[in-house]
Amino acid sequence: EASAAKKSLCERAEALKQQPFATARRAVAALREEWKSLPSAGRDDHALSGEFNRAIDAIFAAHREAEDENRRRAANKVRLRRD
Repeated sequence: EASAAKKSLCERAEALKQQPFATARRAVAALREEWKSLPSAGRDDHALSGEFNRAIDAIFAAHREAEDENRRRAANKVRLRRD
């Protein structure tokens, strides 16, 4: 059933949050392709789509936050060297 398959994809996307970003990014592409290949889950489709997209967005948001923190640290090191 499409609803169960899409729920499984949501769970797999959630699990990717624990993976290194490069691994998660590759897996997200595959999950998105799998999602597109599934038929509608009927009345559950909208909610499942939101859940799936939130899980994926969280992966990329965590990566952006880590990158921002790395840039802040690098900028602080440069400032400390100048002082």
